Amino acid sequence: MATRTLRLDKRFGIATKFSMFTIAVIVATAVGICLFVIRLEESSHYEALMNHGKTIADTTARNCELGIYTENSTALLQSLEGLSSDSEIAYAAVMNAHGRLLAARVFRGVGMLPEAPAEIPNRASGATWREIPMPGGGHSYIELIYPVPEPAANDINDILLRDEQTTRHEAAIGYLRLGLTQDDLQRHLHDFVLSAVVFTSFLVLVGSGATILWSRRIVSPLTRLMHATQDVSEGKFDSPVEIRTTDEISDLARSFDHMRDRLRTYRCEVEKRIAIEQQHLREKEQLLMDLHDGIGGITTNICILAEVAQQAKNLESVKQPLATISRLSREGISEIRSFMQSLDSKELSWQTLAAQLRIQGTTMVEPHGISFTAETNVEETRDQPGSLLWVNIFRIYKEALTNVIKHAHARSVSVLLRATASRILLTISDDGVGWTTMGQPGRGIPNMKKRAQEVGGTVSLDASGNGTRITLDIPLPFSYAPDDREC
Repeated sequence: MATRTLRLDKRFGIATKFSMFTIAVIVATAVGICLFVIRLEESSHYEALMNHGKTIADTTARNCELGIYTENSTALLQSLEGLSSDSEIAYAAVMNAHGRLLAARVFRGVGMLPEAPAEIPNRASGATWREIPMPGGGHSYIELIYPVPEPAANDINDILLRDEQTTRHEAAIGYLRLGLTQDDLQRHLHDFVLSAVVFTSFLVLVGSGATILWSRRIVSPLTRLMHATQDVSEGKFDSPVEIRTTDEISDLARSFDHMRDRLRTYRCEVEKRIAIEQQHLREKEQLLMDLHDGIGGITTNICILAEVAQQAKNLESVKQPLATISRLSREGISEIRSFMQSLDSKELSWQTLAAQLRIQGTTMVEPHGISFTAETNVEETRDQPGSLLWVNIFRIYKEALTNVIKHAHARSVSVLLRATASRILLTISDDGVGWTTMGQPGRGIPNMKKRAQEVGGTVSLDASGNGTRITLDIPLPFSYAPDDREC
C-alpha cells in the first residue's frame, strides 16, 4: 500500500526532469544566439545603409555646388532627379547657407518634405544624422544633413588670397538633406529573422528529441534498480540486478547487490538484539519487583517511625525516630538512584560500573573517618553488565561496605574490580578486627550469597589475616545471553 501511494504521489520522474532541464537550456541558448545574430545583422545593415547614404550624399553634393552658388533651382532639381532610381532614398532637398530651401524632391510615396531642423551648424565638414517619424506611424526616416563646402581653389593665387581664418574654418555654401527609408532594411531583417527562427526551431527539435532518448537510456538502469529495491522491501532477495554500464550506475548496482547480500546477516543480528531486549525486559520486571520489596520495606519503616514520633511526649523521644527516618530516607534515595541508573541501558558499561563503585564507596566510607581506595582493571569484553547484574553487584557491594562501617572498626578499605572476557572479580578488603570478633553473623552474608547466585556467581569471605576480604566472582558470559543461531 505504501509503495502504491508513493507511485501515485510521483509527478515527474528523473528522466522527465532531466529532459525538461536540458531542453530549457537548449531553448535558452538557441534563443540567445538567435537574438544576438539578429541584433548583429540589424546593426550591420543599419551601418551599411548609413554608409550608402554618405556616399550618395557626397556625390550629389559635388553635383550641386554650382547650382547652390547660382541658386539655380532647375539645375538642382535635375541633379536630385537622378536619385529616384535608388530604392533607399525617400526624399532629397538642397538649402543655401542660411537654411533657405532651393530645391526638393520626394520619392517612394512620401507626401511632403519633413521640416528642416531649427539650427544647422555653419561648417563645411561633419555630417549630422537624425531620425524622423513617418506620418501615420511605421518605421522612421533616417535623415542625413550633408554640408556642401566651397569649391576647391583653382590656382595658387586663390589659395594665397585666402586669409588664415578662412583657411582654418571653411564655411559651407549650402546643405543637402537626404532622407533614407528603412523599408528595405526591415524587409531584409524580416526574412533573416524568419530563416533564423526556422533554423533555430529545427535545431531545438533535434536537440530535444536526442535529449529525451538519451535521458531514457540513462534512467533505464535506475528504473531496474527501483524495482529491485521494491522486491527487497517485500523480502525478496533472489533477483540479482544485471546492469553493465561504464558510469557510476554500475557501481551503484554492485553496491546494491552487496547490500542485499548483507541484509540476511543484518536481519539475523536484529533478531538477536530483539531476543536480548526481551531478556532485558524480563530482568527489569524482576528489578521492579525487587524495588517494590526494598523501597516498600524502607517506606513502611519510615511510616512506623513517623507514627512513633507523633506519639512522643518530649523532644528527646522524637530525636531517635527522626534520626532513623533520616537514615532510611538516604538509603531509599540511594536505592532509587541505583535502580534508575541500572534501567538506563545507554550507561551500562564496565567503565561506568567502576566509576559508580568508586563514588558510592567514597560517599559511604569516608564520612566515618575511614580512608577509601579503589583500583579497577577493565579489559575489552563483548558482554556488558545487564540491569539485573548491575543491581546485584551494587547490593552486594553496599552490604559489604555496611558491614565494614558497622562491625569492622577499620581504618581503611580497598576495593579491586577486575573485568575480563571470562569473569568478573570484585574484592572488598579492610584492616579491621576481622570476622571472628565481629559477633554473630546476621543476614548480610546470606543475602550477598543469594544475590550472587542469581547472576551465576559466588561470594567468599576470608578473615585468615588482619581484617576481612570479601570476594565476588561471576563467570562470563552471562547465563541469560541468547545462543548464537545460524541464519
